[in-house]
Amino acid sequence: MNRIAAVRSAFLHKKFPRAQFESITLGGIAAEKIHVEGKSQPGCLLYLHGGGYFMGSVATHRGFGLKLAFRSQRPVYMIEYRLAPEHPYPAALDDAVVSYEALCKLHPPRSVIIGGDSAGGGLALALLLKLKETGGPFPAATFCLSPWTDLSCGEESHRFNAKHDFMFQPEHFVQWAPLYVGKNSPTNPFISPLFGELSGFPPLLLQVGACEMLLDDSRSFAKRAREAGVQVDLEVWDGMQHVWQIALPHLPESKKAVHKIIAFVEKHLPGNGLWAA
Repeated sequence: MNRIAAVRSAFLHKKFPRAQFESITLGGIAAEKIHVEGKSQPGCLLYLHGGGYFMGSVATHRGFGLKLAFRSQRPVYMIEYRLAPEHPYPAALDDAVVSYEALCKLHPPRSVIIGGDSAGGGLALALLLKLKETGGPFPAATFCLSPWTDLSCGEESHRFNAKHDFMFQPEHFVQWAPLYVGKNSPTNPFISPLFGELSGFPPLLLQVGACEMLLDDSRSFAKRAREAGVQVDLEVWDGMQHVWQIALPHLPESKKAVHKIIAFVEKHLPGNGLWAA
C-alpha cells in the first residue's frame, strides 16, 4: 500500500509542462506561437499544417505543434495560410514566404527548421524552391511527413497502394488537386515540388507510410533530391498510413517517428539534447 500511495503522490505532484499559445502575426499572416515554460533550446520551428490545401488550420494541428514544442524545447510557429478553392495557388505559397521572411527577422534563418505534413509538407518544399529562386536564406533543415509533392497525381503508388490506404481513394487526390492548382499547370514546380530544381536545398527528412497512396511522392522526391546532391533521410515505415504520427499518436510507431524528428531537429539545431528522448 505504501508503494501505491507513493506512486499516487508522485503522479499528483508531477509538474506537467505549462504550454503557452500566443496569437501573433507573421508578415500580416495570422499565426500562433506555441512554447513550453522552462529552459528553451536555441532556434525555432515553423510548421505548415496539412489538409489538401483546402482544409486544416492551426487548431487542427495544435496538439502536434505542442508535442514538437515540448519534445524539442523550442517555440513552434504555425500559420493560417489561405485555403483553396477560395484562394488557389499561389496564395498558400505567398503566405508561407511572407511568414518565413517575417520569422527570419525574429530568428536567424540558420536557427529555423521548417516542417509540414501532407499538403503542408509539399508547401514546405515549395517554399524552399521559392527561396532558391529569390535568393532568400534557407532554413537550417526541413522535415516533411507524407508530403504531397506531385499534384498531377501521376505516381505509381496512387494505384498499387489504393487497396491498402484506408484513408483515401484514388479519386480524392484527383478531385482535390484542381482546387489548389486552379488555372495553372499541376507540374508547376511551385505547386508540385517534385518537378523543381532541387540542388542547394538544406538537409531533408522525409517520413512516409509504406501503405499510403502518397508513398511515391516521397520516394520519387527523395531520389531526385539525392541526384541533385541534397542530403536526404528517407524513412519508409512498414504498415503505416498517411501522417500516422498525427492521426494515430498513441501508436509505438508514432512515438518512434516523433523521436526521429526531434533527433533530426537536434542534429541541425544543436542544444543539450535532453529532450530528444
